Amino acid sequence: MTKRRVVKSNLKDLLRKHGIDQKTLHNISKVRELTIGDMVKDENKMFARDNLNSIINALGVKDIKELITIVEVDEKDDKGKK
Repeated sequence: MTKRRVVKSNLKDLLRKHGIDQKTLHNISKVRELTIGDMVKDENKMFARDNLNSIINALGVKDIKELITIVEVDEKDDKGKK
């Protein structure tokens, strides 16, 4: 099976680590709740730089790898995640 590299959101884990929910992050960062929800579910097709900056500042992220990472997935698994 062929592997493919994709960007993965780690926001769900970060929220858990900081003990806050999506609504609280929205209030702090001013990023749309729907956008935050998509990131938590790892369903984003794009990551707007402004949104990343707002979330990074709101959560005190020091390294972008805390928020997003690159992972390898099987082609079949990636296609099934639409």
